[in-house]
Amino acid sequence: MTSRAPTALRETDNVRAIGLIILSMALFVVEDLFIKLLSAPLQSAQVMVMFSTGGMVLFALLALARRRAIFAAANWQRLPLIRGACEGIASAGFFTAIVHADLSLVTSILMAMPIVVTAMAAIFLKEPVGLIRWSAVFIGFCGVLLIIRPSNTDMPPQALWMLVTVVAIAVRDLLTRFIDTDAAPEVLSFQAYGATLIFGLTILVLSQQVLVAPSPAQLGMWITGVTFGALGYLAIVTSMRIGEPSAVTPFRYVRLVFALIIGAVFLGERPDLATLLGALLIVGAGTAITLRERRLNKAKRPLDPIKH
Repeated sequence: MTSRAPTALRETDNVRAIGLIILSMALFVVEDLFIKLLSAPLQSAQVMVMFSTGGMVLFALLALARRRAIFAAANWQRLPLIRGACEGIASAGFFTAIVHADLSLVTSILMAMPIVVTAMAAIFLKEPVGLIRWSAVFIGFCGVLLIIRPSNTDMPPQALWMLVTVVAIAVRDLLTRFIDTDAAPEVLSFQAYGATLIFGLTILVLSQQVLVAPSPAQLGMWITGVTFGALGYLAIVTSMRIGEPSAVTPFRYVRLVFALIIGAVFLGERPDLATLLGALLIVGAGTAITLRERRLNKAKRPLDPIKH
């Protein structure tokens, strides 16, 4: 009986983790919806400043509640700062794209991030990537090309900023591998929102955008959006801590399903067939990469005498 307990516990943890990852994806899409809705009456850079400020405050409070030393010297070395800068670049690209492009289209391109991470890890970190994963990378990029094809009249040029976002997030994730595992995620998120705030203020000044006083309803949307984003963060962090990443990661793609539903219901979006096909290729390729990595990791893992 005792030999089965660890396996049963892991299966239970994975089920809980999958539920949390699905919840986090839904929360992130709702946050994206509020960003898009607020960017119409307000300026995009102003919305970026509002959300980054709200995120900084929330994660500063969370770090203090968990007794994390936000300004400890170890948390402000070169790699964490570069990681934060990548987060700022990614956020600037995302805010620029989501103002002008459909939520479903932006989310579809965002789903290519694991594919870009795999390609960059192979090219720059010399990680071994076999034929199966390279084939999945190729298929995923074909999906991206289907979405951003020149004949796609529904896609404004500003949506191409999502490509910058995806590359910046991929670099951020690669850098995260080299950051001390003791670095508190709350502090890293505080830095990321801080970098986004700097980028937002810079864009606000350089573009000479006129600030607009938010209405009470808009302030409510902002507070709700920031709260949903923070809750999504907490859900995804908890999910990755209690579950196996290889079992949980494929369910990140449910974000696209939520984006398609919310985009259709609240924004009247109707993606064309080519865009849907491109999104399907991206999701399929990303899932194939994740499952392949899971098999390879299990093959490398030494046998546990308790479980076997």
